[in-house]
Amino acid sequence: MILKSQRSAYWKSVAPGALLAAVLAIPTLVSAQGYGGDAPPYGNQNTDTQSADQVQPVPDITPPIPKDLSMPADCKVIDDELARIEKFSHNPKATKTQLDANAARADKLTSNRKDLSCPAAAPAAAK
Repeated sequence: MILKSQRSAYWKSVAPGALLAAVLAIPTLVSAQGYGGDAPPYGNQNTDTQSADQVQPVPDITPPIPKDLSMPADCKVIDDELARIEKFSHNPKATKTQLDANAARADKLTSNRKDLSCPAAAPAAAK
């Protein structure tokens, strides 16, 4: 019985010290293996040779070319907008700046319509 109590007293005094030493040694071991900080890991300080940890090059990624989102890409939408521009061009209160802007927009829409190979526009129904 005395032997058993001496062993448990020994381990109760040694175990916390061993645990503390292990906890304090972990950061040192981790940094020695190169997992922390900006320094190269030990044993791999020669940058002239190829290493197993070589960084792979990133492929060239070209960003998408932005489209003019103000221009519709649907034949019916283009025809409807051209009809609204035509109707507005007869507005007696329209200013020259508005009419010029609408004419430029109509030119862009017409070329966009041609690029999309839209069929011939149906004649507008009189309302």
